[in-house]
Amino acid sequence: MRHPRSKPPPVKPIPPAPAPGPVRRLPQFNLLGLMVVTLICSVASSGIYYLVRAEANEAGMRLTALLFILAGPMLLLVIVSLLVALLKRYG
Repeated sequence: MRHPRSKPPPVKPIPPAPAPGPVRRLPQFNLLGLMVVTLICSVASSGIYYLVRAEANEAGMRLTALLFILAGPMLLLVIVSLLVALLKRYG
């Protein structure tokens, strides 16, 4: 039995848990991003489609293919920038 005035035994401190490593975040896609990727793929595939038809000697397809391939990316950038501006303003 212990004497009432004696000191209690020392308590061992619990060492802190090691810090967890950095958590790797998975990439997230929103609806706008998926729509933009779909639009880019559809414009590219339509240009290739018209180019293949032009190689089959169908009349007028060579000009259509060139328009889609050359002017398509610029038109796509204009449309995407307008959509982003509208979403920032009203979204």
